Amino acid sequence: MKLSELLRKNILEVDFGGILNKFEIKIRRNVLFFEDIFTDYIKNCEDSGYGKEMEEIAHRWGLMGAKTFTPKFLKRITKPLYVAVARKVWKNMNIISEGRIIKENDKFVTFKLKNEFITRVIGKNRFATGFFIGCLEVLYKKKLTSVRISQNSKNWSIYHLKFEDDSPQNITKKSKPIYNNLNKLQKFDIPNLRNAIKENLFQIDKNVIYFRGKRIIILENTIFHLIANNSILMNNVSDISYNFFKKIIDKNSTIEDKLKLLKTILQVMGWGTVKILIQNKKIILNIRSPPYGLQQEKDNWDFIIKTVLGYMRLVNKKFRVEGVKTNYKMLKIIYSL
Repeated sequence: MKLSELLRKNILEVDFGGILNKFEIKIRRNVLFFEDIFTDYIKNCEDSGYGKEMEEIAHRWGLMGAKTFTPKFLKRITKPLYVAVARKVWKNMNIISEGRIIKENDKFVTFKLKNEFITRVIGKNRFATGFFIGCLEVLYKKKLTSVRISQNSKNWSIYHLKFEDDSPQNITKKSKPIYNNLNKLQKFDIPNLRNAIKENLFQIDKNVIYFRGKRIIILENTIFHLIANNSILMNNVSDISYNFFKKIIDKNSTIEDKLKLLKTILQVMGWGTVKILIQNKKIILNIRSPPYGLQQEKDNWDFIIKTVLGYMRLVNKKFRVEGVKTNYKMLKIIYSL
């Protein structure tokens, strides 16, 4: 089902500073994010020798999400039907454009995927490998290891995996009721994705969301907490963000216009209800109902905090993060000169 249809039928709930996808069997808290910033960060980490860590983070995300959001009845159906449902979910989120299992026996499984959102942008990577293995381990209820992988940025990627005797990694995470409660959206009259598309702030073309010509991706938000808690090259995020935004934000626009746009972007993209205050040489963001992840460890919004820091440096390159305060369903970020 196309994104425009998801919005029209209210399957993609986009009000009140959040994005809840009700199509994907079980409701999850999705966010929109800038594809270039996310993939540049992954490439930066993998090129710097952190490929194994990126694979482990993505594997945990895939395993955790598949275990949580796949209902019990779906886990008992035939593998082809399970794969068909997973393929539809991934296609709706533009994670892939197509996918299928092409060979399977007691020892090995081979599947191919087309236009994976990470591989399509940066080519060969271990992040995608970890994510898809994590998802498939829930299907097969066995640990999988990669034997041979051929990733293609312009066509099909082929994954040849081996079944191990062990069960999938046992992971601790929040319960689904706790996750749902933390991500329950409060009703406020703020801009949402539907309005942003209607007003042409965002555009949809061939099932892809764009902002000023840049692709926007839909992700279940836990991945940002997992990355932030691993704290790998996080200081690079603000530099990646600054280099991204300086190409698409009018440098001659006023501070007020820049901050108004930032507020709208964050709310439309599902990061919560945002209030921005200017106090002397400080800019303070108060975010109500930020997205909470599935992980058992602390929720950590450092990735979006550093992304916003890069944007703030369009106002003044000397901005830094002075402090972060969190309360129940509240996030306060202080940027100062």
